[in-house]
Amino acid sequence: NVYFDYWRDMVLSADRYLFPDQSVTFHVFTDQPNAVSEVQEQLHRAKVVAIEVPPYGWPEATLFRYRFAVENSHLLRQDVLMHLDADMLVVDSVGPGLDPASWINGLAFVRHPGFRRPTGWRSISYYAAHLRAARIDYHARRSIGALGAWEQRPESTAFVNRDRRDHYVYGAIWMGRREPLLAMCRDLDEKIRRDLSKDLIAEWHDESHLNRYAADHPHTLLDCEYCYVEGWKNLAGLTPKIRVVD
Repeated sequence: NVYFDYWRDMVLSADRYLFPDQSVTFHVFTDQPNAVSEVQEQLHRAKVVAIEVPPYGWPEATLFRYRFAVENSHLLRQDVLMHLDADMLVVDSVGPGLDPASWINGLAFVRHPGFRRPTGWRSISYYAAHLRAARIDYHARRSIGALGAWEQRPESTAFVNRDRRDHYVYGAIWMGRREPLLAMCRDLDEKIRRDLSKDLIAEWHDESHLNRYAADHPHTLLDCEYCYVEGWKNLAGLTPKIRVVD
């Protein structure tokens, strides 16, 4: 499907820019393992390992990402692990400025580009130029306490109390030291299974659960140069390193 094409383009871009001074291995969860081996022939530096999974539909294909990591953790032997959605491109050097040894609790998440807003005096000029955004943001903060697509149902394990809704992180990219990241995946896989046993699926699937984990566990927060979207005014001034495919 089209997501394999997205992934191929992404890994080709990462072969050039992602941690260029380090050894990089891509573990791709896919129902097309033979096609993955063909991509390896196009790479100069990175290695790819195909991990075959069933051809899940929506939303299982995204919801089960933590399960995939847990079930294949014996293959994920690298010191630092990073999850990247297939539909992203690495457009500038990623590595300089990232120090995994300094990440709080060994975890680093990225602010969601849809809910990033300028701060300080820049926020004044931003909202003055975007009055509709000002109205929407005002009502969001008043009704749910913060910007973000937070899970609102208390019966879901992804629910975040209003007073814990600080910053909303992006489900498409997250990273950490091996042990704390796999511990997170085990925790979230267990919570998703609990929800499914009650016929519950969080509103924004795996991202909802990631935000519950981020609300409960201190972490390093990275800005949206790692999930840049072309043309979005709220991201003005950032130099993209990883870009979301349109």
